[in-house]
Amino acid sequence: MPQIAPASSTSFSAGSRRLHLVVLPVVALLALLPMLRNGASCGHDFDFHLLSWFEAAQQFAHGTLYPHWATLPAYGAGEPRFVFYPPLSWSLGALLTLALTHLPHLAPATGFAHVPLVFTWVALTTAGLAAFSLVRRYVGPTPALLAATLYLANPYLLFTAFERTAFAELLAATFLPLLLAAILPVTSDGDPPSVARIAVPLALLWLTNAPAAVMGSYLLALVVLLRIFALRRHSRAALALLLRSAAGTLLGLALAGFYLVPAIHQQRWVEINMAVIPGMRIVDNTLFHHTPDPEHDVVLHTASLIAVVLLLLTAGLLAIAARRTHLPSPTIAAVPRLAILVAVIAVLLTPVSLPLWRHLPELAFLQFPWRLLAVLAVLFALSAALALRSLRLHPALGALSALLLAGAVATPTAAHFHQGCDVGEAPQEAFSTLAASYTVAPTDEYTPEPADNDALRHNNPPFRLAEDPESVTPAGAQAGAVPFHFDLTVPTPEFLILNLRSYPAWQARLNGTPIPHGPDRDDGLLTLHVPAGHDHIDLIYVRTLDQSVGARLSALALLTLTLLLVHPRWLRRAWST
Repeated sequence: MPQIAPASSTSFSAGSRRLHLVVLPVVALLALLPMLRNGASCGHDFDFHLLSWFEAAQQFAHGTLYPHWATLPAYGAGEPRFVFYPPLSWSLGALLTLALTHLPHLAPATGFAHVPLVFTWVALTTAGLAAFSLVRRYVGPTPALLAATLYLANPYLLFTAFERTAFAELLAATFLPLLLAAILPVTSDGDPPSVARIAVPLALLWLTNAPAAVMGSYLLALVVLLRIFALRRHSRAALALLLRSAAGTLLGLALAGFYLVPAIHQQRWVEINMAVIPGMRIVDNTLFHHTPDPEHDVVLHTASLIAVVLLLLTAGLLAIAARRTHLPSPTIAAVPRLAILVAVIAVLLTPVSLPLWRHLPELAFLQFPWRLLAVLAVLFALSAALALRSLRLHPALGALSALLLAGAVATPTAAHFHQGCDVGEAPQEAFSTLAASYTVAPTDEYTPEPADNDALRHNNPPFRLAEDPESVTPAGAQAGAVPFHFDLTVPTPEFLILNLRSYPAWQARLNGTPIPHGPDRDDGLLTLHVPAGHDHIDLIYVRTLDQSVGARLSALALLTLTLLLVHPRWLRRAWST
């Protein structure tokens, strides 16, 4: 079926249609001016991501290309954070860490200080480019450039980047527009979506940030339902739409299977429900809710204010777009669908929707309803594009307008959300601390069952012998990580207490023979009963069955995707719009 050419698409040269590739990275740089002047923004999740980048970089450097266990948390006893936290953001952070800490004539700590800045610039730039690719399907290059600038500079994205420093959620802002582009029609509802175009951004969302992936999955389902409703009198077209969407969803989940299968299966091995304790629950975070924690309320009310602003702006832009009767029919059809999506988000931000949050699968783990503003920001950009569709500007004037818009909106907004660093928080100081000591507290939701973090001491030595497996670490001991291979001579049978959290994936071998883990300790440290004499200990993080299943599933999905993309007939179907 022929596509509808975006407005004014023939009036621009090929060079001007690529102008966004230059302008949007500069727009992202304008948003970073507060960080360039004042250094990294030490927001809420800053320490968590710095540690993940540093840890993953160390393991990359030693040949572990997909780590599962982090050795520094829990004061050297470790945690399986890389099993549960999606890999794209910490992998990008680790690669930037390796690159910037090995620059000539630059101290490693100074190079590490630049990692948050470069990461944020990359994420903002790719988010803007992704928004451009979505809105360009409906409008000409200049309105698309302005809409992409608004997406990049919208207050929620900058709130995420600077106040929350939620780097994985920031990176996920690249893939939400691509997923919406895959499912929203440009021609007609009867034109089914591409399996591959759905699968790829959905998989990338799951590999970047789980809350964003949950939101993306529900967004996909809701848009499909709206399109099926429009095709209720055309059963064959509705069935084709449903089957293509379902196939794309399944393929996307399978592509991410190497991460998803272990993360889902191993949840029973950790205290995952600590992620939704009071204060971190949906019921505590609806619009302008009040909690006993004043600092939490500041964040909540800031997000609530952003929500109201974005909702009003998006509604106004949709009202303008709805009055433009000269728009092509698929574009006109997009307006009420966007309005429905905006209305759904508005309801979900209020206490009225709490029954849905409680009962729909995985929604409770979003923790904060205002995370839906990541989806609303995409709808805001697309609504702006539709409202600006008839705008006629010379490409150079359009580029200048985008830069002025970014300077007027993004720079002051980013400066407002920029968070100063306390003593020891700045990346240079964190780099030195992480490289020299084991002072990182455990992450509650990644703590192996049934360990109690309150019982974990800060000074556990790498290993020690004791007659009682519950013996307390003596005062004056020096913290350190256990070596994975070592020898010891034991005069009498004793318990070996290791500064390593007991976890089913850890296999202990005594003189080459696997031995069972000893009695559970309150602090969760691994104990082994060792006989008298000379003993050689090996600690091996084994490949679990769920990891093998997930890897095979992803390999099969990747083969399927490759066939979709290289077979000439399938290629046309896979990427048809």
